[in-house]
Amino acid sequence: DSIPFSPYHLMVIGVLGLVGFIDGYDLVMTGSLLVLAKHPLHMAPGEIRFLAVASTLMICVGGFICSAISDHFSRKTIMLIGVGATTTFTLMIPLVQNAEQLIALRLLTGLGGGFAVSAPFPIAAELMPAQHRRTFGAIYEMALACSFTVLPFVAFVLAGNPNAFRIMALPGGLAFFVVPALIYFLIPESPRW
Repeated sequence: DSIPFSPYHLMVIGVLGLVGFIDGYDLVMTGSLLVLAKHPLHMAPGEIRFLAVASTLMICVGGFICSAISDHFSRKTIMLIGVGATTTFTLMIPLVQNAEQLIALRLLTGLGGGFAVSAPFPIAAELMPAQHRRTFGAIYEMALACSFTVLPFVAFVLAGNPNAFRIMALPGGLAFFVVPALIYFLIPESPRW
C-alpha cells in the first residue's frame, strides 16, 4: 500500500480492463446470437430457450470452480485458461453448422468465462495500492459497460447479412491472438507464487 501509483499500475489496469471488455463482449453476445442465428441455423423454440441461458449458466459454474481452485493454483494461470477458452470457443462460432454446435460452444465459452471473470479483481487487489483499487474497479466496470454497448452496435451494423452472427463473433475470437499474450507477459504472478 505504500508503493506510489505508477505507469506499471496503469498497464495492469489496462490489461485487466481489456480482459473485462473481451469477457463482456462474449457475455452480451447471447442476445444478438438469439436474433441473428435463429433463421440461418433454423433454430427450434427449445434450442432458442437453451441458447438463451447456456453461457450465463456456465459462467456461474466456471466461477464456482475457479473460486475453489484459484488459491491452489496461480490466479494468472486461471485467468489465462479462462481468456484462452473464451476466445477460442468464440472464434469457433463462425464454423458452426447447426444449433446444437452453437449451444455446445456457448456452454464451453461460458465455462471459460467463469474463469476469466473471477480472476481480475483478486489480481488487482494484490497489485494495486489500497487507495487505487476503486480506480481499477471503476475502469474494469466501464470496460464491461463499453462492451455491452459495442456488441449491440456491431450486431446492428451486421443485421441483414445471413452470416452476421458469424462475423459478429470474430472480434471476440480474434482476441485469442492478443489478450492471452498480454496477460502472460505483462501481468505478474501473485507474490505467493
